[in-house]
Amino acid sequence: KVAERTRELQNSNAELARQQLELSERNARIATLINELSHRVKNNLQLLYSLHSLQISHIQDASSREILRGNLARIQAMMLVNNKLTLLEDGQPVTLSDFIAGLVSHVQQVYDTNKKIRVEQSVPARIRLQARHTLSIGLILSELLTNSFKYAFQNIASPAITIEAAYADEKNICLYYADNGAGIQDLPGYHKHSMGLSLIKDMVRQMHGAMEVSQHEGLAYTFTFPVTNTKQLQV
Repeated sequence: KVAERTRELQNSNAELARQQLELSERNARIATLINELSHRVKNNLQLLYSLHSLQISHIQDASSREILRGNLARIQAMMLVNNKLTLLEDGQPVTLSDFIAGLVSHVQQVYDTNKKIRVEQSVPARIRLQARHTLSIGLILSELLTNSFKYAFQNIASPAITIEAAYADEKNICLYYADNGAGIQDLPGYHKHSMGLSLIKDMVRQMHGAMEVSQHEGLAYTFTFPVTNTKQLQV
């Protein structure tokens, strides 16, 4: 009986070793495919960005040129998100504060090269984004920043943008965005049927979140979206 049981254990161990080897090989193939996909996405986004950049200098119509500049900002936001997701795959922490700082820096370089507009950020370093939320939040902030820089601050003496984030509770993160600009009425970028606002609403819907808009000495957005496990998002 002992010999028979020993043979059974040996056969079982051999089968487990075979399954473990197959799983390891499968994981290696998946990792290779993900890495290849990430590089292709990065290259394609860079190609789109370069093509749009080359076209801007040849376009005489101001409105068409602004549309291309807006597309450039969106593509750049996607490129930033792709880079951050690559870091997540490598196991390196990516915080919301770092992500927002990089996004603000890019959009300001496009629309406010002299940095006349003050951008105040209050985002705790302990808040980290889930991968599935990163693209949505990146596109939302890109749209809001672009609209503020382009439309909000005509005849505003001390233009400022405020971005804040905090845990609303154990299940939700609150993101606050405001500017002290002209408000909603005079801003073509905030028209209720505009592409930018439609994109923002769609991103909020995809995150199963909520959005509130208020107006007092400017324009303010408050977003609330769920997190599945706050322990995974905090240091």
